[in-house]
Amino acid sequence: MVAHAGSVATRLLADRTGLTRHLSAAMARRNFVPGHDRGRVLVDAAVMLADGGEAIADIDVLRHQSGVLGPVASPPTVWRTLAEVTPGTVDEDRHGSGADSSARVGPGRVSQSSMRLP
Repeated sequence: MVAHAGSVATRLLADRTGLTRHLSAAMARRNFVPGHDRGRVLVDAAVMLADGGEAIADIDVLRHQSGVLGPVASPPTVWRTLAEVTPGTVDEDRHGSGADSSARVGPGRVSQSSMRLP
């Protein structure tokens, strides 16, 4: 029996609606293949929060269900992934450079040209 069966359903919902796939595409970086897909890590963090998690270390609840869920990232991997999406960080490998890259910088993100909030 799975102790947190709702977490399995929530994760499946994210997969079937395309959320995981789209987050993976958004987090992809050139010349970098992570051990854990960043979109999957973000979905697992959201599932952990929906399941009542209060700290990054609570991701271990999902890790204990690896027989059902498959590989789940460790707390340090979740930290690194969240650091990659924190407002104010710019990754030129992900967004590229040039005139059109400023169009990819959304509200609350650092403008690549001025390195300050737009």
